[in-house]
Amino acid sequence: MTMYAPGASELVAEFRITSDIVMVETYHWEVGITVLAYLGLSIGCVLGLTTFSLLSDRLLGKDDAPERRLILMILLGPCIPAGIFWYGWTADRGVHWIVPIIGTSFIGMGTLVVSSSAQLYIVDMFGQQGAASALAALILVRNASGTFLPLVAIPLYNKLGLGWGHSILGFITLAFTAVPFVFYKYGGWLRAKFPLNLQNA
Repeated sequence: MTMYAPGASELVAEFRITSDIVMVETYHWEVGITVLAYLGLSIGCVLGLTTFSLLSDRLLGKDDAPERRLILMILLGPCIPAGIFWYGWTADRGVHWIVPIIGTSFIGMGTLVVSSSAQLYIVDMFGQQGAASALAALILVRNASGTFLPLVAIPLYNKLGLGWGHSILGFITLAFTAVPFVFYKYGGWLRAKFPLNLQNA
């Protein structure tokens, strides 16, 4: 979980790095208007926030099991690899600029839901005494991944192109979509097998 959620968040940072290059070199936009490429991502984040806000507590219901927080992650997490493939291959082929921007809306929606679901899952699982430390670990991993992904992104796209470069990231995030399934199915068993003893921490 501490790799999936931060990794998803850093894909947004990776998009910010490459979108200016893509919009200028592929679509011949002026540098001053490349910020408009963030509209798809922004709309996706708003849709993700709205969906998460409306459904997160409803899906929790009367069952207080932290794993119920993962339902939205399971349902909407696949939006991230779908959006990555969509953006990468449509930009690689030079399809009209609106099409890759629509693909980024899926990345934004999935990323917001995955990050928010992971944070609430950790808070519910560790409770008041351990949530701050657990979230700090999550943020540490996110910041560390944010340090290295930009160093890899540009050389990756220069060597493989936008299509295959994004496909590598898409396949990695696709593999990570299995993580919430595992925690949803075995999370209760793991908590019973390895109980947290925060009193002695």
